[in-house]
Amino acid sequence: MIEVRHVSLSYGKTPALKDVSLCVRPGEFVAIMGPGASGKSTLARVMDGLYLPDAGDCLVDGVSTRADPMRARRLVGLVLQEPDDQAVARRVADDLAFGPRNIGAADIPERVAEALLQTGIAHLADRDIGSLSGGQKQLVAIAGVLAMRPAYLVMDEPTSLLDSDGKRAVMDAVATQKHAGRGVAVITQDPSVAARADRVVVMSRGSVVAQGPPAEAFAKVPPGLIGLPEMTRLSNGLRDRGIAVKRLWLTVDDAAEELCR
Repeated sequence: MIEVRHVSLSYGKTPALKDVSLCVRPGEFVAIMGPGASGKSTLARVMDGLYLPDAGDCLVDGVSTRADPMRARRLVGLVLQEPDDQAVARRVADDLAFGPRNIGAADIPERVAEALLQTGIAHLADRDIGSLSGGQKQLVAIAGVLAMRPAYLVMDEPTSLLDSDGKRAVMDAVATQKHAGRGVAVITQDPSVAARADRVVVMSRGSVVAQGPPAEAFAKVPPGLIGLPEMTRLSNGLRDRGIAVKRLWLTVDDAAEELCR
């Protein structure tokens, strides 16, 4: 489990995180939402061991990132928002082999094949990364991290630059990793992504302002802080007009289930 315990961190005199606590369990998908400059990307780098807290602690499977930041980076795979920032080779398969080669892995071909299969891009193995779509590039970036066989994935805005097909492919990859037992944290401003999570953490100005299952977290969010799923906005609108809605809707299925009773 990744445990963030009362973490605070500043850039110079500017606070980026203030007393932040949360966890990501194996086999769990956690969405971390918030407006710009709320500390989401900083938090991602704390969970990965790239940034060390000024106060508080971050533990990965019980070991503090302060004590062994390199261990944290092995266990927590960080996927950046811009996939071109992670590409280190032109050919897809060569890009995936780069990380395992750097740690002296003896089973590089197996790792590459496994990562390609897990992300559904085996057909792209020999392609030039520069020729790929945005969604395909993001899947290559995810596969490159998976080739390192991390226990957890932390993904910083993985769908923000993608069209609907690209977003669907990335979220399918997230679901695959969750079902394989990996803990997955996704930094996002997309409410449709967050609606699929097991838990949602909402941040503002470096602090956590709400967390819990999606419907519970969305109900606690201050108005206007983040975008809400379309069906959640609809259920809120009905309530505002005096129409009884038993629970917040996240999806069309939620609405249909209640309306068809």
